[in-house]
Amino acid sequence: MKASIPTAVLPETIADPNALVSYYSTNVLYPKIGPLAVNRQVRIIARLLRDYAASIRLIDRTKEFEKKYLNPVQVLQQPKDWLKEEIVFEPVLNNSNLYLKSFVVDLSEFRSPSSGISVVPDDKPSAQFNSNVTDNTNTLPTGIHPIIIAEGRGNPAINAVSDIKEGELLLVKDRVVARPLSIEFMMKREDLDFQVDEGQPVKIRNSDLEKMADAQERAYKLGNIMHGLSQVNAIIPEMIDSNLINTGGNLLTEDLRNGQNHFDKIAGILADKFDVDNERLKKAASLIDQAIAYLEALGLENSDFIKRYRSSPTIRKKVQKFIIGKIDLVKPIDNRRIPLPDESNVMQSREWAFQRGEKLELFIKKPVLKGPFSAEAVSPNSELNITESQFESRFERSDTAQSTAINRSDEQSVFTSDRFKQELSNMTESGVMDETSFSNESTLLETLRERRRETINRTLANISSENENQLTQGFVTGRNSSRSYLTKGKDPEFATTELSFQVVTPVDVKVSLESINLVWAPHIPSPFIGLHRIIRRHRRLAEKDYITQNYVIDPVRPIIEYEQQIIEKELGIRGKHRYQTGSFSFPLDSTFQTGGWELDLPASKVDYRNGTGDDYNWNEAWNWDDLENWDTYFQSLALEGNRITGVAVLETTDPEFFNRGFFTFRFVMSRMTEASKAALRVYANDQEVAAAEKRAVESRARQYAKLKQDELIQKYTNRLNLREEAFDALINLVFQGQDSEYYSYYKEIIRTCIDWNSSGMHFEANNTVGLPYPEYSRSHFMNCIGVRFILPILPNAEQNFIDTLLENGSDYYKESVETVQKLTNDYRELLKGFRENSPEKLILDSYSKEVVIGRHLEAIISNHPFTDKE
Repeated sequence: MKASIPTAVLPETIADPNALVSYYSTNVLYPKIGPLAVNRQVRIIARLLRDYAASIRLIDRTKEFEKKYLNPVQVLQQPKDWLKEEIVFEPVLNNSNLYLKSFVVDLSEFRSPSSGISVVPDDKPSAQFNSNVTDNTNTLPTGIHPIIIAEGRGNPAINAVSDIKEGELLLVKDRVVARPLSIEFMMKREDLDFQVDEGQPVKIRNSDLEKMADAQERAYKLGNIMHGLSQVNAIIPEMIDSNLINTGGNLLTEDLRNGQNHFDKIAGILADKFDVDNERLKKAASLIDQAIAYLEALGLENSDFIKRYRSSPTIRKKVQKFIIGKIDLVKPIDNRRIPLPDESNVMQSREWAFQRGEKLELFIKKPVLKGPFSAEAVSPNSELNITESQFESRFERSDTAQSTAINRSDEQSVFTSDRFKQELSNMTESGVMDETSFSNESTLLETLRERRRETINRTLANISSENENQLTQGFVTGRNSSRSYLTKGKDPEFATTELSFQVVTPVDVKVSLESINLVWAPHIPSPFIGLHRIIRRHRRLAEKDYITQNYVIDPVRPIIEYEQQIIEKELGIRGKHRYQTGSFSFPLDSTFQTGGWELDLPASKVDYRNGTGDDYNWNEAWNWDDLENWDTYFQSLALEGNRITGVAVLETTDPEFFNRGFFTFRFVMSRMTEASKAALRVYANDQEVAAAEKRAVESRARQYAKLKQDELIQKYTNRLNLREEAFDALINLVFQGQDSEYYSYYKEIIRTCIDWNSSGMHFEANNTVGLPYPEYSRSHFMNCIGVRFILPILPNAEQNFIDTLLENGSDYYKESVETVQKLTNDYRELLKGFRENSPEKLILDSYSKEVVIGRHLEAIISNHPFTDKE
């Protein structure tokens, strides 16, 4: 066979330079804190300060209580394990009545009705109080449920709350609230009348009312103390551990109870638990002052604690030492202690970066052939029937009501600058820990080199793979249609071999540095969580509306008709006692023993008649007297087997010894008519059909609601500006605690300082298990758990940007941002020097690759005739 391969078909000349250029950016994070990390620390400190203030208020109120009532506050011992479901120190008052019964009543000396006055803060008194208490709380405001118990003549205890409106122990929004008795009320007349069930008045003395008011006030104050102990508070365990308060018995220790300046004493003992050096204390103390201001701005803290904190430098230093030591111990931020402004080992909370503007150039050289990789023989002067099945990797589809047409088109993977920019833009490096490394050329020029090269190579390999796979598979029709055609040989005497070659082009890759920018790269929790509630509500309403619109009406129970028969019987009885009974047992006739007859108990009656001469001989002494009035009823009545049995009762107010008479019974036997039985069978069948229809409607309603949910999410996806929503949430977090009227002002200034063309926003993927919306990807905005921004700052707007950020009320990170500004400017000067003196240093990476761009066919004629000729 001929071995020469003609190359005339290949291009002889190409452009010089023949390059594809793409511009993109990469980022390297500085290990420095930013405004979001500082604000998060301030919020954590504010919660701890709030707990500190609540603990001091708890001690203040406890000491006031003990001073007034001359008794120490007692704390209930924690219950046994088997009782913890009934009585616990609940962090949240899920059951207010249980809380009040457990703490207010049981801890008050007024706990028994026998004492004359008791307080039961519940409209359903517990078992320890008399069960005959009447409920008369209809005149009280909504949400108030006190019951005041007082001794009375008619009942052991009565409800007198309706007339005592000025001194109740009130329960409003799960908190005990007391209203003192007014002077006008206390000056009322000596006796206050209250009405009991039997109409007898009860008199309560003013002295009893004073005891009642005192009991309410005492229970209120004690209830508030116990309520404070039941709340989640990070300082209470520290006080217990420091032996400042007890978990059982007397709440306050003897030392704290008798001390005068207990705030100073508590602050000192708590501060001594932690060892914080003075330098660290000095630098981090401003965070505590910011947290105090944050609490004041939100109105979450009273002025008493703040006044004490600010009035004494000694107390202030002790509180600061405890707060910083406590947070450093629990490490709530990045699993580490509070980062100081000059520290550089910040991890997840780092927010600053420098951004390299890079240029990727792909120099494409003259293509060459590789192969052959396949061969096909064709005989001379022959006709060949070929059946081809062609597949198109891209289709143009036009849909009509009658049919769907699929048109074939060719697709070939090609080089595009957008493809490389998409793969390379905003690649971020966050592993550089040492601040001094940012002063080296290596951090500027060499970071991300391996990741960048791997991304470029992967993109080039994908292009080659797509081209190669497409060519080797051939063409297949989308409809799998077949056709035949005739092929003649390429030569009348010689056979031909068709060879397939790969067309490969060498590519030289060069990456160069173009510019340096400062970047703000904050990370915020997902700002789209609020949409979950809206979408869930939308789904519930859609399901409810569907069920309402397709409501299945329950079948109407038919009117049941019965046929009845009366059985009349009599039984002798003497009316010589006020109360007498008579047992009876009458057999049923055979008529009622079959056919579904039943004894109609409500309709059956018993009466009494006096005996007459027709019943007895008038000369018989036992029949001389008649009853004048009586009452009869069944004590028991039943149909047992084939007999009607029971006990009848005769009551009279004037029994006569010489009386004889009779119980007269009227037993009603009833059974359902055949028409009613048939109607009930139809009704039962209709009920089953209706239940099945309801299940079907509910199933369709769930499917409909799911479709409406997906439709709403798709609307948000298409119409909601995700970047704008997330950016708005970012500004609210940074300026939290400031006047909300200025949010838009800060937002617009910061927006104008950002280069949005080079910005990025990445969704942080959620865990696979327990996705809120598993039908979407883990990084979908409805599933993401956080958002990382890449916000390049325009060089001429950097100072304006930083000055605006510092308006959030904190300058704790000012030193950090000044450091990153300096490092970024140093890089800019370094880049300027490279351009002027060492242009070769601007090349970040360069190497060569090969890319498959297509295939080439060659026809080779054999040296020998295919057949001998005559």
